[in-house]
Amino acid sequence: AMSGGILVVDDNDHLRTILATLLAHMGYESIFAENGEEAIKKTVSRIPELVLLDLGLPDLPGEAVVRAIKRNPTTAQIPIVGCSAYSMGEETESAFREGLAAYLQKPFRLGLFQQTIEQFVARPR
Repeated sequence: AMSGGILVVDDNDHLRTILATLLAHMGYESIFAENGEEAIKKTVSRIPELVLLDLGLPDLPGEAVVRAIKRNPTTAQIPIVGCSAYSMGEETESAFREGLAAYLQKPFRLGLFQQTIEQFVARPR
């Protein structure tokens, strides 16, 4: 299995493309998932360095995705950065209880986005 890269989990195609471009400029490779089920599978098959997780996915609540990744010994060490268009609410707090590492509100502020990613993943040389 290939490893590394950042798993971008979002059901919005346009946003996934924008994030991939942004991450590429920062030197990171992106892997994609459109829903929670696919995110859990790809976290296991690809072992990304970080998961950027939209907490408002259509199929599973964000906290369930975080729980699945954190309870699997193979993927438990991978940091998960949650994001959503809403300010931190009940479901974000539940996601933190399950092991979410950080939270970013959409629309992303570029500087904060880069800083948060770099806090968890060293920039490729």
